[in-house]
Amino acid sequence: MPRSGRLRDALGQGYATRISRERGMLRIVITDGLVAATGDPRATMRWTFKAFCKFVFLAYGVKLVGWPPHIKFVNLSNSSMKTADFRELLEAWESGAMRWEAATPGELLAAKHDARNAVQARYPDPRPSGGRNDVGKRRERPTIDSAKYPPRYIRDGPKSQRYIDSDEEMP
Repeated sequence: MPRSGRLRDALGQGYATRISRERGMLRIVITDGLVAATGDPRATMRWTFKAFCKFVFLAYGVKLVGWPPHIKFVNLSNSSMKTADFRELLEAWESGAMRWEAATPGELLAAKHDARNAVQARYPDPRPSGGRNDVGKRRERPTIDSAKYPPRYIRDGPKSQRYIDSDEEMP
């Protein structure tokens, strides 16, 4: 497979670590493959399953086939990605086992109903929004002088954890 100019440039750059270099190479080859598959020079790969569904799968009607089943489909900068994972993904891409293909109308319809149908790989379970990070904290009121009009009472807010995993739930 001929290497693109961008990949040749990335190989010559001084990355701080080997894993950074392999992550950069993987991003380049998959994004270049997306550009070739869609014909859109501005096409950009997205690495979370919701963004992938919206901006790649539904927008261009292409799917990424051959992602290894034991590697989660996450942002490549996620700490769960190992050097061996990047190597395996690069080898799958170079061998042709992983490639871009056109999605069928049924797959597009299923992805419109649920974004998880767009990714044929493992992905982390989506976590619910935890709400505001400043619960229980005093916020400045820009229209009122807080020195002249102090808050009426202390706002303690909830004291529970933001998320409770299913392993920690009581039966």
